[in-house]
Amino acid sequence: MPPVLNVASISEYCHVLGQPSTMILSSIELLRMPGIDEATRKMAADMCYDAALEIKRILGEMKHKCDQAEDASAS
Repeated sequence: MPPVLNVASISEYCHVLGQPSTMILSSIELLRMPGIDEATRKMAADMCYDAALEIKRILGEMKHKCDQAEDASAS
């Protein structure tokens, strides 16, 4: 039987994913503005990249915890 998802954990991860997601959206909005200088463009692109890596890390952590729960329920 698959593990039961903990609503509190899901809620926590949604909250944690919100910050880097907001950073990506804000950076893209900045990049779409006319007249942005190259230094600002680089800064926004770097912030998007860092936020994407953070999302990747969080999703990896979520997968690891799901795998652990699955293994525990199989035992």
